[in-house]
Amino acid sequence: LLTGGLAALSILLAFLTYRHIVGPLTKLQSIAEEVGETADYSQRMNYEAQDEIGQLATSFNQMLSELASSKKREVAEQAEQTARSRISTLLRHSPAVIYSFKAYGDFAPTFVSENIRTMLGYDVDEYMENAAFWQQLVHPNDLSRVEAQQKEIFKTGENVSEYRFRKKDGSYCWVSDEQHLICNAEKDDEPSEVVGSWNNIDTRKKAEQALQEAKVELQKAARAAQEASEAKSSFLANMSHEIRTPMNAVIGLSHLALKTDLQPRQRDYVAKIKDSGEHLLGILNDILDFSKVEAGKLEVETIDFDLDKVLENVGNLISEKASAKG
Repeated sequence: LLTGGLAALSILLAFLTYRHIVGPLTKLQSIAEEVGETADYSQRMNYEAQDEIGQLATSFNQMLSELASSKKREVAEQAEQTARSRISTLLRHSPAVIYSFKAYGDFAPTFVSENIRTMLGYDVDEYMENAAFWQQLVHPNDLSRVEAQQKEIFKTGENVSEYRFRKKDGSYCWVSDEQHLICNAEKDDEPSEVVGSWNNIDTRKKAEQALQEAKVELQKAARAAQEASEAKSSFLANMSHEIRTPMNAVIGLSHLALKTDLQPRQRDYVAKIKDSGEHLLGILNDILDFSKVEAGKLEVETIDFDLDKVLENVGNLISEKASAKG
């Protein structure tokens, strides 16, 4: 009987030991192994008793909570670092230099992108440590104009200006400066910062200058052409006038000679002289008409003419040369 009682007691102790000690510890081991393999810190040990195993389970769960929080912070920090690295890369390769400064007090610089070294030759520290950096490097002939423009940013919230900026090597380049005002909503929209960008517009300015020079040269060429045209028209008018005066005398005297007693052969010669003179006078008039065409003052008229007379005049003009050639 005693032996049987001891055996039953042993079985009971073994059952209680497994239920309250071995079982929970085995489950705890299983959860620990799963967390180690999957890094899933959301796992928890469910054990409600307040004994030593329960305290162990509570500590284990607290450890998992801390590991989960630490993992979230690590992931967040890694994401933030990745984002910072990405932004830094984009700004470093941006065609524009991004900068900012305070919108109050001494207007001290607050940020500038690293590509300031590529575009202007300056280090980031040279901008960040010098509140007068911008004023010292704007071309003296542009400074007063640009400063007056930039005051408008506190009225409109933005400003765009173009000016010459001195690079580290001492040369000047044209930049387009676009600025935007940032206001603090928590302080009644009080201006807090100005963010802007510098773009190198040297190529565009050179193209504009070349275009302007081309326009000037074109205007000069147009004036020269106009003067040449006017000189030609004036020459044609003067030449026609100088030739027409003696030609009128030739035609008039020929007309008077035809009213005298002439031999048939002489009359024929004088008549041809008169007709040729009138034809030459017509050519002179045509020259004057040509000058009027260029001046836009030609008036076209429709008149009757005698075709037989025209042909006779043409025959008289070429008959002598035809006879000479046999």
